[in-house]
Amino acid sequence: MISLVIILLLLNWFSYKYLKNQTVERQCWDLNICCGKTDGGGVNADIFRHKDVANFILIKDIYHLPFKDQEFDSALSSHTIEHIDNPKAFL
Repeated sequence: MISLVIILLLLNWFSYKYLKNQTVERQCWDLNICCGKTDGGGVNADIFRHKDVANFILIKDIYHLPFKDQEFDSALSSHTIEHIDNPKAFL
C-alpha cells in the first residue's frame, strides 16, 4: 500500500511539475482555461485572478465561457477537471 502511494505521488509530481512546465515553456496554445498563475502566452482565463497574468480575462461561469465557438485553434486546461462539479459540462 505504501509503495502505491509513493508511485501515485511520483506520478502527480511528474505530471504537475515536469510535464506542465515542459508544456508551459512551449506556449503553444491560444487559450489557457483556469490559468491560475500561469501565463500561457495567449489568452489566460480563470474564475479568480491569482496574480498579474498577461492577457487575463476573468470568467464568471466555468460552464459558459465568454468566447465564440472555434475562436481559438488550441486550448490548455491543466489540473482543472478534478476540481469542478460537472466535468462533462466543462468539456
